[in-house]
Amino acid sequence: MYDITENKIRNRFIKFLRNLGCLRVQKSVFLGDISETTFETIEHEISNIIDLSSDSIYIFPICQREYRDSIFMDKRKIQNILERNAIIL
Repeated sequence: MYDITENKIRNRFIKFLRNLGCLRVQKSVFLGDISETTFETIEHEISNIIDLSSDSIYIFPICQREYRDSIFMDKRKIQNILERNAIIL
């Protein structure tokens, strides 16, 4: 989940997440099946992309059990996209 004020920076961050295979589930929320290595890449890259003095990023790791027990009411039927650990960005 993010709050990035500048359009250029926000678009760069969105492209970065999409290139990692993350799915945009809300305007400022992405869901992805992320390995530990990719998670570390995201943490590192965030500081290169956004200005932490004015922008916010919230990352919520979700284990397989929590994801499996989640309820998705979405026309895109995203519930079957992720198989391992999930992450909400």
